[in-house]
Amino acid sequence: MIRAVTLSIALAVSGVVISHAVTSNSVLPAVREDVASIRAARTDLNAALVSRDLAAISKYWLQEAQSVFAGGEVKVGRPDILARYAAIFQGGNFISGLRTPERIEVATGGPQEAAESGHWEWRMRQSGQELFYRGRYLAMWRKVSGRWLLCSDLYVTTACTGGNNCS
Repeated sequence: MIRAVTLSIALAVSGVVISHAVTSNSVLPAVREDVASIRAARTDLNAALVSRDLAAISKYWLQEAQSVFAGGEVKVGRPDILARYAAIFQGGNFISGLRTPERIEVATGGPQEAAESGHWEWRMRQSGQELFYRGRYLAMWRKVSGRWLLCSDLYVTTACTGGNNCS
């Protein structure tokens, strides 16, 4: 199942790039508007993490979405993704999370899709220690009825500091 999800993410992203994707530096006004909309959605999602607002997180996920959390845990479907966030927020161990987009590419032909890549940071308490995780992410967005929604995302941890639980 993990292979299938990873393959679907890779193929979906390849489709975005192959379909003559245009980056946020483009002069096309419609593409600039789409990039700005995705950045605004990411800002809202970051605020929802800070406030632990599952309703706000929910409104940006397609029903059939897929997420590969850092460490490789795969969740399929908006209900499972939201249950994972709810579990993270319970118990007081979650401190903060932030995703910072570095590049957003919007397809200019074919399906209305976009690829967002950047870095993420996450702070958690574990066994009396405050751990600071960071890494890279890739998110696939799809425009549905004029709104950009998350179709899939993938998180890879590249560093952990703060305690013995990083090993």
